Amino acid sequence: MWVATIDDVVVGYLQLRHSAGEPTGVVVQVYVAPDAREVGFGDVLLAEAIDTIRASGGVCVESFALPGDRDTKNLYERAGVTARKIIVSKRFDR
Repeated sequence: MWVATIDDVVVGYLQLRHSAGEPTGVVVQVYVAPDAREVGFGDVLLAEAIDTIRASGGVCVESFALPGDRDTKNLYERAGVTARKIIVSKRFDR
């Protein structure tokens, strides 16, 4: 877990699930407060997570972005993380 702060106030965080020796690390959650966005906190948090995965022998980072969450998708795309699978569904029991 990493946190981003401004004057000792937490404005963002990233939670990573990864064990040394495992090839893939998973970004479980990443969040930056709306007022602190567009400054680069998300980019730095993601870069730290990727560096940690690499340093412990990992070769891949995975996560997800929900449909319509353009900010999260843009964050991952800036880091070179691209979509590999899109799951689509339609509920018809209502």
